Amino acid sequence: MTARASDRAIARFLDVCARDATLRARLRGAEPTAHRVLALPGGAPDTGLLYRLAEQAAELPPEPVALDAGCGLGNLMVDLATRRGGRWVGLTYSPIQCERARALAQARGLIGAIALHLGAPDDPPMQQFDAVFAVEALLRARDAEAGLAALGRVLRPGGRLVLVEDMVEADERERSELARRLRAPSIAGEAEWRRRIEAAGLTLLAVEDLTPMVPAHSPAAVDRLARRLATARRFVPLGDLRRALDARLGALGLERLIRSGSARYMMMTATRRE
Repeated sequence: MTARASDRAIARFLDVCARDATLRARLRGAEPTAHRVLALPGGAPDTGLLYRLAEQAAELPPEPVALDAGCGLGNLMVDLATRRGGRWVGLTYSPIQCERARALAQARGLIGAIALHLGAPDDPPMQQFDAVFAVEALLRARDAEAGLAALGRVLRPGGRLVLVEDMVEADERERSELARRLRAPSIAGEAEWRRRIEAAGLTLLAVEDLTPMVPAHSPAAVDRLARRLATARRFVPLGDLRRALDARLGALGLERLIRSGSARYMMMTATRRE
C-alpha cells in the first residue's frame, strides 16, 4: 500500500471511530472524546484528567503557541485553550474528527484561537511551537521515529513534546493483531519508544506511568463482549461496520493486555536536543 493510500485508509478508520465515539458518548450523556478517560484511584472517570496531566508535563508559558498532533475530536485543545489561552493548531487524518473538533471550538467561543488542518500527525506545519502534544497519535505513523523527529523540529528551543501512548510489551503475534485491528503500524513497547525518542534527536525528560488511572472493567465482562463482537465480525461484510468492530476489539485487546501487565499507558516528555 502506498503512503497516500495508507493515509486514506487510516482517515476512513478514524472517521468510523469518531462516529462510534460520538454515538456511545451521547448514549451515556457524556462529551465525546477520542482519548482514554482516566480516573484517580477511588474517583470517578474524569475526561479532563488526561489533559491536566499533559498540561503539567508541557510546562506551558503564558499564551502558548501549541500543536496537537493527532487532535481527535479536539478535546485537549479546547480544554487547554479555555484555561490557558494562546493559539492552537490541531492536526488529524480524519475529516469527521476535524469537522467535530471545529464545531466544539466554535461552541466554546474558541474558533479564533484554534486552527484545524487535515493531515498526518507526523507531518506538522512548519512553524515554531512552545509545546507539541501527541496523544494516542503516533502509533498510526508510518515511521514513528521520523514522525518524532518532525515534531521535534517544530519545537522552539526549550519547548516540550508530550507523548502519550499505550506501550505494548506483548509478543509479536499479539502486537501484530493489535496493529491490524487498530490500524497502528507503530505500536511498540516502552523500550522501543525510548529508543525512537533518542534516535529522533530528542532528549527524554520524564516518564510517567498512567496505567493506575485507567479504569478497570470486569475481566469476565471484557471477555464476554469480545466474544460477541468477534462473532458479529465474522458475519459483517467489509465496510464501516467491520471497521467499528475492529476498533472495539482492538480496545478490548489493549484492556486485556493492560490487566495482564503486558501493556502500560505511558506519558513521555521530551525536548529538542541542542
